[in-house]
Amino acid sequence: MTAVQWQFRPMSPAEKNLESVEREFFQEENINVRLVREVIQNSLDAARSKTAIAAAGPVRVRFALAGINNPLSAERAAPYFAGLQPHLEQFAAGETLEDSIVARLQQGSLAAGGVPYLVIEDDRTVGLNGDWRQYDDTAENPAQGNDFYWFFRNTGRSGKG
Repeated sequence: MTAVQWQFRPMSPAEKNLESVEREFFQEENINVRLVREVIQNSLDAARSKTAIAAAGPVRVRFALAGINNPLSAERAAPYFAGLQPHLEQFAAGETLEDSIVARLQQGSLAAGGVPYLVIEDDRTVGLNGDWRQYDDTAENPAQGNDFYWFFRNTGRSGKG
């Protein structure tokens, strides 16, 4: 397995601090409801086509909370948490996080006791196709049809017509 490493680039003096407005849209709802709704909406948006759905059946979405009885061991989880500690300390500065996952990670208790994980799968969708290296949408290098670019490189923007 390739070594996983947490990397956060320093903010450039020319950048603006942005607070995501998405939080306002879902403030009243439970995080579980938001997650399920967004996943299902994204999967429905990525349905192969109306005729393919009619022929193959509807889009399927599967949620599985895995590792409850047999969680990912501390050894298997360690590469995912390596290097995260300094970032957690920066995040938690001045906050009380006794019962949060961040606090449990800081104390090492989450990985030490095993890590349950959530698996989300969809079927009969087109997937996130496109060049993962594309980072902009210009006349010379349009991102049309690059679902990966629109999903991972944008907030509040869409390539949908």
